Amino acid sequence: MLIPDLSTTGWWAFAIVSALALWIAVASMTTTRRHKLASVTVPTVLLVGGYAQSAARGYESKEAAFVITLIALTLVIMRIIFAGWLTRQKKRQEAEEPVDDHVGRQTAVFVGTFVVVLVGVGFLIG
Repeated sequence: MLIPDLSTTGWWAFAIVSALALWIAVASMTTTRRHKLASVTVPTVLLVGGYAQSAARGYESKEAAFVITLIALTLVIMRIIFAGWLTRQKKRQEAEEPVDDHVGRQTAVFVGTFVVVLVGVGFLIG
């Protein structure tokens, strides 16, 4: 809704910026330099894979850039929403304390939040 008439080049620029934001979000959850470098693979695979799939199947690359942007922004927003919880879990792990084990409830909250954020981002950028 906010950017419906963006050109293909504009969508790819937006996808690259979103992928960089995703790289920062993923890297912020790592502890070692090696893992920070490895975290660059997530957005790189998203970008290269999306572009390659659209080219191989003959899709318009504008659609691939939209999907990449949608996924990357959703994951970045999820990282921001769950920042406090992730920080607490990381501190517990570093202190060798048990992490939260309410897996069912946490999964339900995560999936519900993911769906709401995905729909919201899709509405805003679609």
